[in-house]
Amino acid sequence: MDTSDHGEAAKAGNRCRGKGIVVSIMDNRFGTTQRRTAYHHPEGNSYIERFHRSLKEEEVWPAEHRSVQEARESIGRWTQEYKRDRPHHGVQNRTLHEAFLAFACVLKNELLTA
Repeated sequence: MDTSDHGEAAKAGNRCRGKGIVVSIMDNRFGTTQRRTAYHHPEGNSYIERFHRSLKEEEVWPAEHRSVQEARESIGRWTQEYKRDRPHHGVQNRTLHEAFLAFACVLKNELLTA
């Protein structure tokens, strides 16, 4: 896989080169940044670790992407499916999209009655 367009982001202190590429793609696609959590503070990191584990087990490891562009597109499709089609325990077994819409309705009602 060609990682030349990711430069230092793909090598940024990660022991596993593949993890650096995945994080870099996610950062570029969604405008996020990698942030380290405090030492011995696992509860703050558990949600993102679970997300990354699912991403790697279901999309990154089984796939044999031929280019960074192909990996970006594939990870993007997986992420959309993750957000729109999968129920999540943490949001009362709704999809993240359903949870967001429910929150938006509650917020709108609160703003209208305030």
